[in-house]
Amino acid sequence: MLTEYAPWELDLYLADFKKVELSRYMSKYKTPHLKTCAATSEIRYVITMLTHIVDCMQARQDLFTRLGIQKISEFRKKYNVVLPRVVLLVDEFQQMFQEATSRESSVIDDLLMSIIKLGRATGFHLLFASQEMSGALSGKALANFKIRFALPCDGSVSADILGNSAAATLERGFVLVNTESGKEYQNKRYKVPLIPDDEEIQPDGTIKESYFYKVLREYTDEAKSYSYEKNKTFYQEDAQDEIEELEARLDHEKVKEKKASQLRDGRYFDIFTLGNGVVYSDKRYDMETFFLERGRNKNVFVICPDVDDLAYVQKLLAVNFKHSTMGETRHFYFDFNPILSAKYQIKTDIPDAQVFDVQEQLESINKKYVSRAAVIEAGKQRSAEDFINAFYEKTIEGLGNRDRYLAARDKTLEIFSDVPLSDILYVANEKLSEDWRYRGYVEPLIMFYRHEVEHIGWDEIFPPVIYWISGVEYVENLPRWLFNVMRNGMSANMLFILFTASEDIKFGDIVGRCDYIFASGNNEKIYTRCGMKFTKKSRNSIVIDFKIKSLNTERAFKKYKIKTVNYEVPSLDFDTLL
Repeated sequence: MLTEYAPWELDLYLADFKKVELSRYMSKYKTPHLKTCAATSEIRYVITMLTHIVDCMQARQDLFTRLGIQKISEFRKKYNVVLPRVVLLVDEFQQMFQEATSRESSVIDDLLMSIIKLGRATGFHLLFASQEMSGALSGKALANFKIRFALPCDGSVSADILGNSAAATLERGFVLVNTESGKEYQNKRYKVPLIPDDEEIQPDGTIKESYFYKVLREYTDEAKSYSYEKNKTFYQEDAQDEIEELEARLDHEKVKEKKASQLRDGRYFDIFTLGNGVVYSDKRYDMETFFLERGRNKNVFVICPDVDDLAYVQKLLAVNFKHSTMGETRHFYFDFNPILSAKYQIKTDIPDAQVFDVQEQLESINKKYVSRAAVIEAGKQRSAEDFINAFYEKTIEGLGNRDRYLAARDKTLEIFSDVPLSDILYVANEKLSEDWRYRGYVEPLIMFYRHEVEHIGWDEIFPPVIYWISGVEYVENLPRWLFNVMRNGMSANMLFILFTASEDIKFGDIVGRCDYIFASGNNEKIYTRCGMKFTKKSRNSIVIDFKIKSLNTERAFKKYKIKTVNYEVPSLDFDTLL
């Protein structure tokens, strides 16, 4: 095909589930006919690539219908314009079905049947190759593959492909082709040409390029002579960028300016960049991002059985915060999983983060929320005295300790009695200059002044606070107030990020309070309980899955390379000791 057609007459989409054979068409030289090479067993990438092909095919079908044309050859003859043939070539195509869940297999079947039904007339074709046929195409789909090739193979495989078992006695170097009904007498026998692909080391130490790469180079150079180049993508499942590349992109001036402008209207708490997506795209930078909105239950939940994945997501989010355009942000990290914190220390990326490891210290969260919520509620008043009374009433309601807060109220009223709104800031600063211990009495009034007189929103008045709770499974009986605070925390500029490696915790309440969910691994039960679609992954998959519940959207992205501390479980070396 590369020899017979110019690159503008042929668009090749390659999918290689063994990740090696077809990669060569994009690794050393960017073969000009290629649109995509997917060296992956990541079924979601292949499904989105198939979806893209079907969308293109249907768009071409619509064009033909409007022009009153039946097939691609008529279009070229009538208008003298080239529309490229589109060929999807899949190596080891049976893996496509073996890697897929039943839901994904059904989607693949539907997409392939669309191409099979409409493809030939519109110039869309399928070329599938495999070593065996088990669990692959349905009989209905296979019947539409009119041209069958069989190299030497088992008789049953030959029968599945050709419709007869003749390939079982075929010698190496030959192929049987059947384009008819599958009868053995209709087989045609051809000799298969050998394409050398081994590079040779010359006596002088130089490497002589193989015939295979020599030809690809010639095609590439010829396309360049015509100044012809396609947008193409090369998806390598195991390829990872360094985390420093993400940091460089986040630090890019235009990126920072865009993020700052989108945060200014107050709709979003922050914007996060996650990594390269695992779906087909012809963008140069196919980065998955998400906008963390303000509102109820806008928190983050991370559940990964693999502690390394938990450490990775912590690092990823911390890097995003490090390059955030929000301004002053306070981080409080509750460390209840010592193995996780041994692998990644939050202070690596956020040096000012305060770290706690005692469960009772969670109470500080409630105090902070009650204080901020009381300011917001009392902020509806129109005088300093009314604000003070309402503020302490709400504080007592939320925290108790009535005598303490009534005494604080009386002290505050003593300072601000009969002070007009316009003088609140002056009086507050005067008291702070006298003694910093007045801070607890005057800070709520300063916030009230900024909101009422300067007309500043609460999201700007309260510095953003991020609460990281690492090792939720180690917290005995999560306090009920925590779920209330998580539900309304964003109104007080408070974000919660919870991490667990356990599927056994009762995380129904947590999932209910978190709109953003990260998950990984091959435990389908976790995905089901989080309301996420499950996809099989390789054992050492570098993919993290992500869901935004309120938008009912699911995404996946590849991890960057990061350095984490190797944690080894202590053991006794009896050979040394005895």
